[in-house]
Amino acid sequence: MLRPLLALLFGSVLSTSCVLIVSRRQCSLGSRTFSGPSFPVHQGVLRELFQTGGLDRPGLRVLIVEDYVPLLVRLTEMMEELGHHPTSLLGVSRIENGVLYGPSMTEGVEGTAKVAEVEVAFLDHYFLSGQHNGQTITAVLRAAGNATILGMSSDASANAAMVKAGATASVRKALLMRALGMS
Repeated sequence: MLRPLLALLFGSVLSTSCVLIVSRRQCSLGSRTFSGPSFPVHQGVLRELFQTGGLDRPGLRVLIVEDYVPLLVRLTEMMEELGHHPTSLLGVSRIENGVLYGPSMTEGVEGTAKVAEVEVAFLDHYFLSGQHNGQTITAVLRAAGNATILGMSSDASANAAMVKAGATASVRKALLMRALGMS
């Protein structure tokens, strides 16, 4: 099911230094800007976001923190299909000794992610569990210095806060969901 979508996602290689910021009616990636109520090629934006994260090479340890279960499941399945090793959390309730703790997709089971092992992270900004949000998790991952961090929020100011805290890129969640065929 994901193979046709994955085929659309990967084209030319993009420098990992690009920053993608998506606002209500505009999307900027480097010096390119897309405007309008529906961006010209949602998959193109997704492809560039994924290439910014380096996800076109398999075997990466990917952290996904998202409290909207359908999006969490879709991203997790896509990462597995791409040959990555995802850890999926519904939120982060605490951070101790370099380990993130939070609810997993299995009810009643706490998930964990070792900060030092995360190579790519997809982070929602707001989630229900605990005192942490995407901005605090971004700062923790950035301090470890080894992860490409992709912020994804419905709130443009939350995305900007994650970028300011050190996220490599950010995207409005609605745009990401459209690109994944979820709208």
